[in-house]
Amino acid sequence: MRLLLCILCLIITATQPTTTTTSSSDELPYNSRPCYTSSTTTDTLLTNYCRPSYLIIGAGKAGTSSLYNYLLDHPDVLPAESKQTHYWKYDHKPNSVNSLKKYYAHFPRSWEFHLSPDGTTQKVVGESSPGYLTDEMAATYIKRELPGVKIIVVIRDPVERAMSSYRYNYLHMIGTDGRGLNGNTKKKSHTSRRKKRTKDNVPMENEDERYNHLEAIISDSGEIISSSATSASTHVTFSEFVKAEMAFLRSCADPNTKNIMKSCLTDTSTLDAQWSNITKATPSGELKELKTHSSYLVRSMLGRGFYRNQLEGWEREHDVKVVCVEHLTRDEGGAVLTDVADFIGLADFDFTDTLKSKGVYNYGRNTGYGRSTTWDEFERKKRAGGGGIDENLRAELIEFYKEFGEWDYFASRCGWSNNNLE
Repeated sequence: MRLLLCILCLIITATQPTTTTTSSSDELPYNSRPCYTSSTTTDTLLTNYCRPSYLIIGAGKAGTSSLYNYLLDHPDVLPAESKQTHYWKYDHKPNSVNSLKKYYAHFPRSWEFHLSPDGTTQKVVGESSPGYLTDEMAATYIKRELPGVKIIVVIRDPVERAMSSYRYNYLHMIGTDGRGLNGNTKKKSHTSRRKKRTKDNVPMENEDERYNHLEAIISDSGEIISSSATSASTHVTFSEFVKAEMAFLRSCADPNTKNIMKSCLTDTSTLDAQWSNITKATPSGELKELKTHSSYLVRSMLGRGFYRNQLEGWEREHDVKVVCVEHLTRDEGGAVLTDVADFIGLADFDFTDTLKSKGVYNYGRNTGYGRSTTWDEFERKKRAGGGGIDENLRAELIEFYKEFGEWDYFASRCGWSNNNLE
């Protein structure tokens, strides 16, 4: 009789519908215990502080702001104090509890995670600092202090990313460096905007003023067209920048170079060497404007597109997921977000409404990590053009990336085209 009952139980169990889930508590980082409590740490300074469960590390101008903001719609994702801290690149002090406490202060405290009596939670928090991707030591520091944290790398067609960086980190910053809000010329420090921002872990004052846009667009040839011919003549074109960088990188690196950013583009003394062939003076004798608050980004517009080269160090240390921003669209992005949420260890969630309502973040004139452009406006601006890359120059840049084995490694996977996308 007992045998018959056991067989009957097995049959009933087998016929019951199963509930599938992409997550369970033991799949989240830190065994679902991101927060330090009095029972889990001997460092009383860290009690009730919590660690990020995921880091979006790059690349800049590749859609990290959009991905970060989309994930916030998941009911188990808490917002950080700011989207990016760049702590592991600029502010981390090894073996310093006080340093870690300042970092963890960017995230919600333990009571906001609704911890269970055993200290577990389904809630997570993360940050997005694109600068980490290029920093070899950041990967090591993070491995030591955040064991098991999930690393998400957002990449974009490197040629399009370079052009976007040129607009954002050169044209926009030149407008801020040389002009006040009323158009009057005034001098400003050329100190790195990022370093200045992270020094005290708080945003600089007059955040919006840094993003004043130069009254200019870029033609298909990469030249600047502006209502102020005098102003435009002192600017370096996209073509000039990238051709100078190509020449410099070819002289500095080869396909076997393990870390091109570290070997060629980290030392600030390379600035003049890289741009030595750019004409520094205009026909009228004015100096061309090379340095901005973001000079460290401008001099590596192509170098930061060596994703495979940069990923090797991170993949040795961490669990890494690569996201192609070309797939993060209004119609197809839901599947991408579901995949990312599953990678972090989160429960199932439908991101369909998120994609429709949130638009694209930190795009074009709508700069700012928490500012979005509607999808309709985004599509309209893309159709309008006014910033495309000359087809011959694009082909030359693609061949450059192919020399180093970069383009073919990601192109088919991400849907990058050999033609001009804009």
